[in-house]
Amino acid sequence: MIGSLKESPEKFFATLEKHDRLISYNLNLLILFGMCFLLWVDSLTGAMTFYGVGIGSVSVLYKLVILMLVMANIASTKPKVIAAFLLVIIVLMIGPSQSLLTHGETGFYFADFALLFKIITPFIAFTYFYLLHKTYPELTATWLPRILFVNFAAVFTNLTLGLLGFGFPSYSGVEGQPGIGVNGFYVAGNELSACFALLFGFVLHYVWNHHSKKMYVVMAIITFAFGTAIATKTAMLASLLLIFALPLFNERENIFKFTRLKALVFIPFFIIASVLVIYIANFLTAIGLYDKITWVLQEKGLLTLILSGRDIKSAIIFDHFFRHMDQLDYLWGIGSSGIKHFEYPYYSIEIDPFDVFVWFGAVGLTYIFIALVTMNYVAFRQLRSRRPYPPLIVVVNVLLLVLSFVSGHIWTSGMLGILWGALNAMAFIAPMDQNRRLSRSIKS
Repeated sequence: MIGSLKESPEKFFATLEKHDRLISYNLNLLILFGMCFLLWVDSLTGAMTFYGVGIGSVSVLYKLVILMLVMANIASTKPKVIAAFLLVIIVLMIGPSQSLLTHGETGFYFADFALLFKIITPFIAFTYFYLLHKTYPELTATWLPRILFVNFAAVFTNLTLGLLGFGFPSYSGVEGQPGIGVNGFYVAGNELSACFALLFGFVLHYVWNHHSKKMYVVMAIITFAFGTAIATKTAMLASLLLIFALPLFNERENIFKFTRLKALVFIPFFIIASVLVIYIANFLTAIGLYDKITWVLQEKGLLTLILSGRDIKSAIIFDHFFRHMDQLDYLWGIGSSGIKHFEYPYYSIEIDPFDVFVWFGAVGLTYIFIALVTMNYVAFRQLRSRRPYPPLIVVVNVLLLVLSFVSGHIWTSGMLGILWGALNAMAFIAPMDQNRRLSRSIKS
């Protein structure tokens, strides 16, 4: 090897660079392949839990390995970027660290670290895909849709199994009563609902653009049926909004004009809405929610029904927070360990922006909003372009933002994080004709 270096240093370094690039390419292939099975591993872990087979947190370990590989990959190409993420983690852990020094709750401190890591996961994944696209655009064009399709298949399979009587319900039954809704073998119902919104939205968008409108109607019916089967407000609301919003946003340059398509969409929307209003009691009875909803309406009111009691939690926690904490706590937060010492049975509000404010302060909330706006801006500015995915990304991002206020478990979802980053990175994928030219040039 030393001899070849002396004889032809240019050739030696070219060979070395080629080998490094090959290693980098294969490492990225390994990461992307692993991402395809995120929700399959989640369902496997859930199935083992359901049948009493203790295999530990395999899904958590699986995601952690992928994220470590992603961060190592970023560090190898852009060390300043990974240093910036580490700085964000250090800064946002100031509030929880202060609570640790005050109360000594190490368990809650590590829980706060895990929550923060989940919160920034979509932005780490988005950054990874952005850098990957700059180096290997053919990989992002091929693998990002593939990742979403394979994980969609996992959710579809689990919901089908749920309808057949296998797995967990969305809401556990009380006093010997059967549970309500289906989750398949996923344990976290709200997190499943968020993944449902993203993945079924992706497939609806794909069918609208690549198949007949009759096929879209079939997929829309399947989406609404599964959303109803999950029986969470998140899934049911998401299924309806996705079905009608995606065709409208796919009009691109005509999105703000009244068109024939809008008339065709709004007519069935209002018909379905009217039927639901007229037969709402029968519909809720059929899915097992009538008694629960009428009781909450009578005893707690409409806002409590919409927010599932989160308005009560937020009033209690914020009352204590603003009465007993100081300005530095408003700035840096107090972590979940700080909430534990409020002497209330709640460790979170389950409204994501409120929780982030209490846990990580105004600094943490500001960071999250800046990161979300950055991801949304990339797709929004291309909404009228010929790129294939901006309409989908804008619809799903807006929907997830609304759901983060209504049902929570969006920003802190371990199931959703990497997939959300992947979805937003699809804004970088070029139009189909550009991809075909790129593929031909690579093969040649």
